[in-house]
Amino acid sequence: MNDIITDIGENFEYIKTIAQNKVELKKLDLVENASDILAYFVLFLVAFILVSLFSIMSLIGLTIWLSHLLNSYPTAIGLVALGLFLLILFVVFFRNQLIFKPIKNLLFSSILK
Repeated sequence: MNDIITDIGENFEYIKTIAQNKVELKKLDLVENASDILAYFVLFLVAFILVSLFSIMSLIGLTIWLSHLLNSYPTAIGLVALGLFLLILFVVFFRNQLIFKPIKNLLFSSILK
């Protein structure tokens, strides 16, 4: 009878240790996922700032170059603004193919791996 009680006690300790290990593994998985999300956020933020600066400098340069070609700053600014407007319309009309579908595919592929 004592052997059975001892075996039950040992098995209970094994089960308790296994459960604690599983909880610790889940915590580590959660920390790893949170760090990945934070890293992607920082990467996105840095990339957004750099792309914004590059775009602003390029648009200023394009406007100056067009103004020298056309001998008119207002015309150059108008052409650059029209180009930006057309780019915005392109992105709005093709937002599903350009933005939504790739993001959905990326999320689904990361969840289903």
